[in-house]
Amino acid sequence: MKRRVALVPCFLLCVALIGCQQKAEKQESMPDRFTILVNDKLGFINGQGEVIVEPQYEAIYSYHDGLACVRKDKKWGYIDLNGQYVIAPQFEDVEYFEEGLASVEMDNKWGFIDKSGKFIIQPQFDFAMSFKEGLSCIRKDNKWGFIDKQGKYVAEPKFDDAWPFNEGFAKVKIGDKWGFINEKGEYICYPEYDEVGSFINGLAKVTIDEKEGYINKKGQLIWKPTK
Repeated sequence: MKRRVALVPCFLLCVALIGCQQKAEKQESMPDRFTILVNDKLGFINGQGEVIVEPQYEAIYSYHDGLACVRKDKKWGYIDLNGQYVIAPQFEDVEYFEEGLASVEMDNKWGFIDKSGKFIIQPQFDFAMSFKEGLSCIRKDNKWGFIDKQGKYVAEPKFDDAWPFNEGFAKVKIGDKWGFINEKGEYICYPEYDEVGSFINGLAKVTIDEKEGYINKKGQLIWKPTK
């Protein structure tokens, strides 16, 4: 899994299910399911210690949007809360479902499926992150861009790095400098900073020459970088 932060290695999932999720993403209520490891195989129990999903999987990623990612015989698929396959294992790699879609890898390319397993966006990307705020951060030909749920580019792959949208803006990198774009792919802050954080409560932290400041959603400095 190329750049997954919310999903953790199987050995840590018991902790992850009650822990925090990175990138300031909104938390969804975790179902009453906890991973167990028996003879090197993973399954799920409920809060009463009853086995809901028999240990049989090589890896498991926690429930999200009602489904959990599971790997069996080196292929990934999705199960529901009762452990029934919704989408049989068939993918080389997967992301969790977010906003009704999940990015999956097939034949070394990533695309998006719905909860029936139907491809909504055919595999064509080198990597694709889960949708957030209606847009997905994708990589193609070693450049990052953004698509909508119809697979149309909002921002063509031209960035050297990029992160998902948060509060209507995404941080993007050109060369060794960071800036921000809006949901139309327009710069609100051209890449000029050494580091930037995602917008939280209307402000984003920016760093230049080891000095830290804050910008608003118009890209204006409301606190000039200080050290």
